Amino acid sequence: MPCPRRLRPWLASLLGLGWLLSLALPGVHAGAFRVAEMRPRDPRAAALWQHPQVAQAVRVWSAVATELFRLPTDITVTPAPCGRIDGFYDPGQQLLHLCEELLTYYAGVLTPPGGDPRIPAPVVRDATLVSFLHLMGHTVVAVLPLPVPVEVEEAADAVGVAFLAAGSPEDERTVLAGSAALIQRSRTPEPPHLVPWWAHHPWTDARATRLRCLLAGSHPPSEAPGLADPPTLPCRDAWQRWQTRLTPSLRLAAAPPEAAPPPPSPPPPPLAPRAVRARRDAARAGGESARLLRGPERAAVCTDLGPAGAPV
Repeated sequence: MPCPRRLRPWLASLLGLGWLLSLALPGVHAGAFRVAEMRPRDPRAAALWQHPQVAQAVRVWSAVATELFRLPTDITVTPAPCGRIDGFYDPGQQLLHLCEELLTYYAGVLTPPGGDPRIPAPVVRDATLVSFLHLMGHTVVAVLPLPVPVEVEEAADAVGVAFLAAGSPEDERTVLAGSAALIQRSRTPEPPHLVPWWAHHPWTDARATRLRCLLAGSHPPSEAPGLADPPTLPCRDAWQRWQTRLTPSLRLAAAPPEAAPPPPSPPPPPLAPRAVRARRDAARAGGESARLLRGPERAAVCTDLGPAGAPV
């Protein structure tokens, strides 16, 4: 008769030590943005979601946000149907919904005259990507204890759109083009009971102005001479304020002590865009950021798009 197996004292001590270290070490329980493996049922939404530009950008920005922010939980990005034309973060299920109905709606109303909604036009792709970044901003604001003294739509633009796109001319052009298309469409929106997206996320000229100001202010003084529209001092100050608010929640910064508040210190220099750019480039090349979406618990992420970090 086999003897019952017992947990040896040294192994119990080792397991206990590992558990205590997991509680003490920062970042052990850090979450990640994950992209759900699914294909929208509507062919127009599927073509948009799986377009190489959109698919790669969603994956790369998910990896960049994962490495930048100290997320307390995993968050899954999904294009699943929502039953309405909308997009939102569901804190109960930790889901970022870029609803299939919204993708279908964009393909229908933003495709230029004579175009085929099943072949996503650049304006449709740009509007989709800026909407995704905006929803990512809502998600980060919801899950992190950020000091947000402004209206939530402005905060989502600053955290998701400006902070993740800043430093990349290509991404900044995408953001500004997509924002312009959404503002133009939102000037004559459908009734909220038909398209609640416009009521929940009103795209206004004031939002566009603030977004352009933040993107301009993110450029360090050394880049100003080469810019067509150099940033003004208020724009630099606005960017600096948001960077200061976000710094304690970034993986790039040392974790603040819990016992006592940190001593006052001057605001950090505006280096965040360069850090974001480096991690974005690493993700596109299959570097450290992309590897954050791998591992046993995330092996199935983006299966339909190939391994994380692979070209699409």
